[in-house]
Amino acid sequence: MWHMAAIVTVGALWTATPQSWAWRAGPVLEVLRSAAPRYLPVLAPEPCALVDAHPSSPRRSSVSAEPVGHWAVDRFRSRLLRVHGGLLMVLGLANAALSTWGMQTGEGLMGFLAEHRLGHVGLIQAYLLVALLGFLLVRGARAPDPRFWNRVGACVHLAILPAYILHWDFLAEVAGPGMRNAIGIHLAFLTLECVAGLTRASDAG
Repeated sequence: MWHMAAIVTVGALWTATPQSWAWRAGPVLEVLRSAAPRYLPVLAPEPCALVDAHPSSPRRSSVSAEPVGHWAVDRFRSRLLRVHGGLLMVLGLANAALSTWGMQTGEGLMGFLAEHRLGHVGLIQAYLLVALLGFLLVRGARAPDPRFWNRVGACVHLAILPAYILHWDFLAEVAGPGMRNAIGIHLAFLTLECVAGLTRASDAG
């Protein structure tokens, strides 16, 4: 039973920290490829064929060796889109409900909308559009090359930040210290999505 425990332990460590293992193994594989391509064909960058274990089976599948570092970058892009899109959906729907509650009752953080119903007209549309964009980002995480959707995620925050610049005094009065935290979150996701969307694709080299 000890060998089964060892296999389970190694598998758990690999799935728990895939990116750290991938970044450590990537340089090692690159060195092995350049040092001994003739003696280590499995690590060579050229595609290799896998043959079914049964000798009479005609099935063959072509597998191309991909650098592990690129795999980690692609996985980072997809995970970022899922996290980002999920937050946008939750925050968009929550703020849509909060603004509607404030408009109808005059209570809460957005209670001022009871006297400015036109503001609710714009906010409810904006919040629902943010939730829709979040859904699209989550769906875009499944794309083979999700960089386009990373750029869309960055543009979401580029479209929001001008409102903070133009209405800084008003938002500081309404939101207080929380406005700076909100701006920090916008800038953080803007930076991450730009890095993920503007770097080269894994198949680009």
